[in-house]
Amino acid sequence: MDIAKNFPDCFVRLATEQDSAELSQLLKDIHSEGSMPLIEQRGDNFFGLLTMHLGQSDTFVFEKDEQIVGCVSCVVRKAWFEERQIEVGYFCDLRLKAEYRSKIKLTPVFHFIIDSIRSLYQVDTYFCSVLASNAKGINATRFAGSETMTRYSMMSIQFVGNVDEPSHIVEKASCSDIDELAIFLTESAKKRTLGFLQDQETLVKRIESWPSFSIQDFYLIRNAQDEIVACAAPWNSHDLRQTHIVDYKGSMRWLKTLYNLEAKLRSFEPLPNAGDSFNYLTLTHLEIKEDDPKLLSSLLKAIYRDYRHSNLHMLSAMMVENSPLNKAFSSFRTRKTDFELRVFQHPESAYQNQQFKTERPGFEMALH
Repeated sequence: MDIAKNFPDCFVRLATEQDSAELSQLLKDIHSEGSMPLIEQRGDNFFGLLTMHLGQSDTFVFEKDEQIVGCVSCVVRKAWFEERQIEVGYFCDLRLKAEYRSKIKLTPVFHFIIDSIRSLYQVDTYFCSVLASNAKGINATRFAGSETMTRYSMMSIQFVGNVDEPSHIVEKASCSDIDELAIFLTESAKKRTLGFLQDQETLVKRIESWPSFSIQDFYLIRNAQDEIVACAAPWNSHDLRQTHIVDYKGSMRWLKTLYNLEAKLRSFEPLPNAGDSFNYLTLTHLEIKEDDPKLLSSLLKAIYRDYRHSNLHMLSAMMVENSPLNKAFSSFRTRKTDFELRVFQHPESAYQNQQFKTERPGFEMALH
């Protein structure tokens, strides 16, 4: 299906594989604001990260003067909602070069994109993740009447020293655990709003397709009845995406000096130089029965102890605002970055009157 449209201030079309290098360069050309501006790099394949969702993914490009000046991607997948399966679209990769932000009116562009996604995949419920400090980004999502679905934080544990042993027995998974693990993940996902499908087939596909990922990366805790009650899998998405530091500005220059001095004295990884990238893990497939922070604390300690000397800067996890699981991080030095999940509907959506606000979202932060 050929989807393209001329607007007064840009031309919008679906991206092709031939656009990969130019889209990757677009990400390099746009950095975050603040005292430590960052850029995202996608490696050789811009689209690689999108395929890890195991859904249908499309990227729309905005062209001006025959150059790509912006883009946005949408991944369509099946999701759990009120314990039934629906189709949902996840929007990400919204970028627009600074010099075009006042020249291109995005509202009609996004209406066209949403109509196109609905026409392609018959999906009319969408969500996205936006930095809580990005007021312009949040306002931009309100063009379709977006509402807050969930407030959450990327909670990053810094590898800076030793931690106590876990209070529970934590084991590494093996191939014999796949069936039981899939059942545990599925039952947990059904209770989430827009939860990922986590059946055995999907779990195996993730293990087979995610780079440097295996069943042995899963950490498990079992109860007295030998049932899985907690799991998490640390994953390094370095092959698909890297976060580069543009510069250290203002107070961050002094903080970097102090941090690296401590790193030298205590033998942990110093902060990267400008132009280099962070090396970090993200906790994926994180599920804790009854949100017990003691179980999560044991998982975090076991993972931290295993990776303590692996030249890593951080171990990151998604933590929903006010969740009891936040207590599990009290033993660590952490840095918190706040986000919002925003949900919105197509004007003709069958779910216009449904409530999507939740403290249990189905969202894999490693893929955002």
